[in-house]
Amino acid sequence: MPSDSADESLESISMIDAYRGVETEYNRVLVDTILSISKETQIDFSVKEVFNDDFSQNGALGSCKDDNFSESDPWRESLGLKPETVAWVALGKTTVVKFFPSSSTWMIAAGNKFGDISFWNIDCETEDGVYVYRTHSDPISGILIQQNSLSKIYSCGLDRFVRLMDAEKEVFDLVHSCDDAIHYLSQQPSDLASLYFAGGDGGLKVLDTRTGKSSRNWILHKDKINTISFNSHNSNIMATGSTDGTACIWDLRSRSSRRHETLKTLSQGEAVHSAYFSPSGSSLATIREASMSYLRHEADLLRLYRVQKGPGDGKVSAHQIDIRYTTVADLIDEPNCSWKEDVISNLFGADQARAICSIPLSPSFTTDRQIWRGDNTGFLIRDSEEQVLAAGSQLNSNILDPATTEAISALQALKFAADLGFHKIVLGGDSLTVIKKLKHPVEDISLLAAVISEAKTRLGNFHVSYCSFVLRMENQAAHAMAKEGWNVASPSFWIEEVPHTVARIVEYDIHIASVPQQ
Repeated sequence: MPSDSADESLESISMIDAYRGVETEYNRVLVDTILSISKETQIDFSVKEVFNDDFSQNGALGSCKDDNFSESDPWRESLGLKPETVAWVALGKTTVVKFFPSSSTWMIAAGNKFGDISFWNIDCETEDGVYVYRTHSDPISGILIQQNSLSKIYSCGLDRFVRLMDAEKEVFDLVHSCDDAIHYLSQQPSDLASLYFAGGDGGLKVLDTRTGKSSRNWILHKDKINTISFNSHNSNIMATGSTDGTACIWDLRSRSSRRHETLKTLSQGEAVHSAYFSPSGSSLATIREASMSYLRHEADLLRLYRVQKGPGDGKVSAHQIDIRYTTVADLIDEPNCSWKEDVISNLFGADQARAICSIPLSPSFTTDRQIWRGDNTGFLIRDSEEQVLAAGSQLNSNILDPATTEAISALQALKFAADLGFHKIVLGGDSLTVIKKLKHPVEDISLLAAVISEAKTRLGNFHVSYCSFVLRMENQAAHAMAKEGWNVASPSFWIEEVPHTVARIVEYDIHIASVPQQ
């Protein structure tokens, strides 16, 4: 049976622990941004429409007249994608996207298949504005931003949990858990203390956030419910869309009856992925499988079909792509140093073909060679008087950021110190991020997780160990050792000595250490 309580260890996750970025100070940036916009007056979503006040006896929607939009509306015609409004917000498939209802800040929350929730501040100018948090262990299936308090954001996932992100407390609290995956999350506009969530069996439950108790399962469909929408004009009217191929409109006032009869059932034929009321509540829009793109593979041709459903007959447009040509090199006649114009003209439109063929080609071809070799790591092992006991340097491939380099360098130093038989160590480094992660008792879930986990294990094997942050200017010898990696073909180690380029820095450090402190 469903459980309304959870293991205490799962009740809450601090935002700093859930943050997946390398520079944790950006977590503070997001928190401050959300708290700032939560204090503002929220967007007025009302749309000026004239509508029939009720549903007719047979469930048909009343007629409406929309005064805000028209076929030639300039705002609609100006819509388009620009580079500055496109971002990679998370790895893997994005499963849900929600806009913050703010009039001053353009920001979205998105969930992905790995259980991450990403926040993208599109207006941010100092960095990319993307903040990623690992809050669930399975795909995110719903995100709900509280209309009256933007600092509180609910999320649910296929891991069976409903969490509440509280930006003021900087935590992701667990507010509900059950035995079945949760596939959608919504809230009745007139009842902010209740959460409506859907299961995979076609059922709907209502969670009272004040008590943490959920209602009995209300079976509405024969298969999974994919979407829930409430009528803003009459919040007792609810729409659902299901994998069973139907979209239904319900009156919540009759949900206690033994038979659940709909006000209207729309048979779509394919799975209904979205069903939303218009802002006035007088219209309902649905999206089903037939309105999406799908691919069909035929021999060497990949046909892309897009079905556009609207008033009258559906329109089908098709494009074919010859998958024998997958790279630019496939379009070049190498012996003659020229473009394959016949192939290009068949694959692209006339304008694109002319543009491609106008690109000059080099008369000679060079062999590919490695340009980026990776990054170096270096470390020194010293005694209490700054004398060098051992050192190491290594060139590492596939390292793309400084924090990873620092973490790997720390791990290599710990391995070498253990091999030499040391029992008491102080690990110093000039990456505050890495030092904080090594000292933090909670398991790291950032991109450095694997390296940090092994380093923590090795730290625990010493009789006494301590991690200390040092300024970069005090760590010049280690950086000089890292540069030695360019001069060696394999990992190199020194015992009670260092390369001559490093020796002078070490001598200076010994001199400074010997000067009495004032």
